[in-house]
This record gives sequence, C-alpha cells and structure tokens, in this order.
Amino acid sequence: MENQILKTNNLIYLCGAKNGKTDSIDRFLNAKKLLSECGYDVRLPKRVRICILPLEIAAETLDIQLKLDEFPKSEAADYITTDLLCIMACASIYMLKDWEYDIFANREFGFALALRKNIIFEGAKLERLT
Repeated sequence: MENQILKTNNLIYLCGAKNGKTDSIDRFLNAKKLLSECGYDVRLPKRVRICILPLEIAAETLDIQLKLDEFPKSEAADYITTDLLCIMACASIYMLKDWEYDIFANREFGFALALRKNIIFEGAKLERLT
C-alpha cells in the first residue's frame, strides 16, 4: 500500500539553505520550475513562501534579509512545525546544494530520512512523472 501511495503522490518538498536573500530565493524558484516541468507538485518552506509572496505581488526584486536569529523563538518553532507537516504529506524531498549549512534544512533532511521519504539531491537526473 505504501509503495502505491508513493507512485501516485507527486508532492515534493523543496529543501535548502534559506537566508532570504534574492539569490537564495532565485535558487528555490529555479528548482521549483524545473521540478514542476517534470510533473512534480512542489511545496516550498514557509520561510521561502513569505519572501516570494511580496515578489509576486510587487513584481520586483526585494532584498529581504531573513536570518534565524531574527525570528522570535515561537515564530521559528511555527515555521519548522509547518514545514515538517508539509514533508509528511510529500512523497519526496529535493535537496538544494548547500542545504547542510542551514539549521532548518538539516532538521528537514533528518525528518525526511526518518520517514523514509524519497530524497533527491540537486544535480541528480530527473525523469518526468507520468
């Protein structure tokens, strides 16, 4: 039954270093486009979504600085909880390069590993989902 769910679930969580700078956001958006073109339904971390929303609304590049130590502890806990719940719903997780330098990405990776999610690393050959 679990294998059948994995075959039909095209949800994928995009994981990587999230510093909030425009180049970091661009990396997430480029990976989202690539995965979407392969047939995945991409889910982004909450810290990335809050940076993209103003970009989409204003249609301009913003230099948003988001650092872990700037988040109140309760807000940081809310972000990781939201993202871990999202990972639970996904069949796969896609790890952007340099993910290991981000505390959130490390936790997300470990969580996905413990849940035996399909883990794809940036640079791996992607095949279109049917």
